This record gives sequence, structure tokens and C-alpha cells, in this order.
Amino acid sequence: MRSMNALVTAAALPLLGGAVQCHAQWSDDATVNTLVSGDQEQCAVSHSIACPDGGTWIAWYDAGAGYDIMAQKIDASGTPVFASPIQVLDQSLSYVQDFDLCAAGTGCAVATADGANTEVICIDGDGSIRWYHNFGDGGGYHANAQVCELNDGFIAAGWMDEELSKVHRIAEDGSLMWAAPVELSDSGSLSMSDLQPSSDHNVIASLVAWTTFTGPKRLKAQCIRADGSLVWAVPGVSVFTSGSLQFGNYPEFIVDDAGGSIFTWYNTSDLQSYVQWIDADGTIAMGSSGLQVLSSGNLLHTGPSACFDATTGEATVFCTRLTSNQADRGVQAARVNMAGDLLWGTAGVEITAVGSSGTPHDMHAVQQGALACVGWLNLDVTGSGTAHSAALSSTGASAWETLMGGPDADRSDLSLVSHDDMLVASWLDGRDGSDRAWAQNVNNDGTLGGSAGCEGDFNSDGEVGVEDLLAMLAVWGDADAQVDLNGDGEVGVEDLLALLALWGECG
Repeated sequence: MRSMNALVTAAALPLLGGAVQCHAQWSDDATVNTLVSGDQEQCAVSHSIACPDGGTWIAWYDAGAGYDIMAQKIDASGTPVFASPIQVLDQSLSYVQDFDLCAAGTGCAVATADGANTEVICIDGDGSIRWYHNFGDGGGYHANAQVCELNDGFIAAGWMDEELSKVHRIAEDGSLMWAAPVELSDSGSLSMSDLQPSSDHNVIASLVAWTTFTGPKRLKAQCIRADGSLVWAVPGVSVFTSGSLQFGNYPEFIVDDAGGSIFTWYNTSDLQSYVQWIDADGTIAMGSSGLQVLSSGNLLHTGPSACFDATTGEATVFCTRLTSNQADRGVQAARVNMAGDLLWGTAGVEITAVGSSGTPHDMHAVQQGALACVGWLNLDVTGSGTAHSAALSSTGASAWETLMGGPDADRSDLSLVSHDDMLVASWLDGRDGSDRAWAQNVNNDGTLGGSAGCEGDFNSDGEVGVEDLLAMLAVWGDADAQVDLNGDGEVGVEDLLALLALWGECG
């Protein structure tokens, strides 16, 4: 087992250089993005998370001296906070498993498993180590570690340990809140898939269940109270009971604002995407095997990612749309409420047309105010391609579609997070012959770069004024998502009143 003193020394060394002295800013050019990983040239498997101070933590494996987890924080202006990336964990592995990342106040927490151990480490906003835990027990095989920040500021960590899964609750100071991890088990295997915070300081776990190696892989869910007791009956709620996940697929899920959870997946038997909504009591809303979100002729729909609009109580699901031979692909979206209504019809809304000019990869959905947003990599068969994002209003009207990273480069591992005034995307690419981590912002109007604007400042001149009023009047009665301030699908009187309330200089 690694000693705490050795870990602290290794992780703290990069901080001696202090914060970056030069001031960078988000680029308005999709070919000139923010370099996150500095001199590191062999980055792999990246994740990002938004912080309440407007910053974004980005973490990855550095393969330069064995696979060690590194991290950098980008502030709201697009400036790397630390002179060089922080070494979060000195693993020096010859292989990688996926890891997970969550916010911890203005800092972050990382969870990773290496087969024998599950390690969770918390970094403060200044880059120093707040606490560290190793949950290795010298026994079973550990994999698929997950971590999330709870509504009370505590951290929940989860992992697979042989045929069962375990969850622990950690206080802000690193104290373990339970005498032992909560164990989640079933008649077969129950593997950790994802963790998300819920109401009343609870945590919800998504779990992949199966009884035989070649048998169907299905999802179950369990909710755990702050005292470690289970909210739902053992072994948990079945998200779906027919069909199967693809082998090795561990889908993420999202939560609503009422203690419920929204699961998306695609079924290997028909290559269609499904959604299931579970309320805070553990009641499923969409039948025993979920609701198919898109249906259009012989087209297939895979790789779903969802976001939740708290204003309307609706979820938007983005999918890759494919022809039956999977030769041509595009991006499609569906909108659903808890009653199971497909609000944009069974065909959904087209983001990009089905065609042969690339395949969407690493699709991530986030809610940004009234807009449902999605980011993806558009790659060819060699992995070379570009990074994109798009946004839809609650009615399905297009707000914008933006190139974030180009021209073509070998790209992977796109993540997308939401802040109050912009999105931040990060990914890995080899544009200079090395695999480095990069980031790019997208403003609420779909533009890139620093913005002097604010809500209602449609021309981004730093002031809500006459030109913005004229812009609103020019689209009066239309479904222009950029000008539709209240997000009801039509530019009208309520939007005008909102604009007048914002009148004057930004800030």
C-alpha cells in the first residue's frame, strides 16, 4: 500500500512553481484551443468537472513515466491555474482502468481502481491534497471506481469488488462516515456503473447486473441514505428487464430535482436507445424495460446521453443515428417527460443529417439554462476528426451548432461541462504529433472566446440596450432560442419585459 507521506510529496511538488503568471484567455478560433496538459505528450483517458467558482478541473493519465493521474484547473477566463499539471496519484502502471472525477467545493476528488485497490484523493482549490483513502482489502478484484459530490458537500465513492459493489461516504475533512462500506449484491454479479447525488443527502448508484458471462447485462439502481441504510428494497430497482447492454458498457445517468433519476442506454438486440425515469420512492415511470426514445424507419440509435431541464421537468436525450448497415451516421435528439410523452415525436429533432462524413463519438449532454446542449467528436475510421457542440430550445428549435476544435486531428475523450455563462469542452488530440489535453469554451450564443456580454446582450457589446431590443423585435413571434429569454419557445411580451429588466451595462 502506498504511504500517505509519499503521495503528498509527489503530488505537491508541481505546486512550487505557483500559479501561472501569464494571462491566457479563451480563443475565438476553433483551431487555437487552450493547452491544458503543458509539456506532457502522452495523455490518455480524460475527464472534466465544473466548479462553483467558474473554473473547470480536467484530469487524465500521463503515460510518460507509467500511467499516473494528472490534473489541471482552468479558470473562468481560460487560464490554467497551476504552472504545471498536478500529479494526483503516482500509480506508475503499465495499463489503465477508467477513473472518475467530481467537484469538491472549488477543488476536486478523483477515484480510481487498479485491480487490487480503490483509491480516492481530494485536491483543494489551491492544488494541495486535502485527504486520501485507499480502500484496498487485499482480496477481490477492484474496478470501475466512481465518485460524486453530495448535496451536503460530502463525497460518495463507489467501486466493484469481485461480484458485488461497495459505496462509502466521506466528510469534507476526509473522515469516513460509516464503519464499513455499504455492500450492494444480487444473486449474480452487480458491478458499479455510476454514482449521482440525490435529495436529502442521499446517493444513487447505477449497477450493471448479470448472472453469466455470456448472459444479458442489465441495469439496476439503489439509493443509499446518509446513515448508510438502503432506501429501496434489496437488490434495488430494475431499470430494464429485457434486452441487454453491450458487453463492457457502463452507462452514466442523471438526476432530476425531486430525488429521481433518469437512465439512458441502448439495447444490443435492436440497437435502439431507451430511457427510464425512477422517482424518489423507487417507482419506475416507463414500464419494465423503459421507453424507446427515437423511431424512424430502419434507422438505428445508439450512444445516448441526457440532460434535465429543471424549469420544465423534461429531459433531452441525444443519440447517434445510423442507417441499418451503420455506414452513415448523424446526431438526433428526443425530448421526454416523466409521463413518457415524446414531446418532439418519435422521429425527434435532427442536429446533423445522416451522412458518410464521419461518426459521432464521445457524445455528452448538459443543460445550460433553457438550452439542452450536446458535444461530440466527429471522427473518421482512423480516429481523426473535429470537435462540435450544439444547443436546442425546449421546443426543439436550433439555438446554434458550433465547431469547437479543428481542423482534423486524432481526437478522443471529449467531456462537456456547464457554467452559468458558457460551456467548457475538453478532449485529447494529437495535432502536434503528441497526445495532449485541450479545452475550449462555448458562450451561450454559440460563439467561442471571451465575451463582454451578459444575458440579454445579444450583440455582446457589454450592454443591454437599443440594438438588443431591435434584435428581439426582428424575431418577434419566432422560436429563436438565443433571444427567447424565458425559454417558452416564442419571442414575446414576457421576453420583452425580461429584457427591460436587464437594461443597462453588464455586470
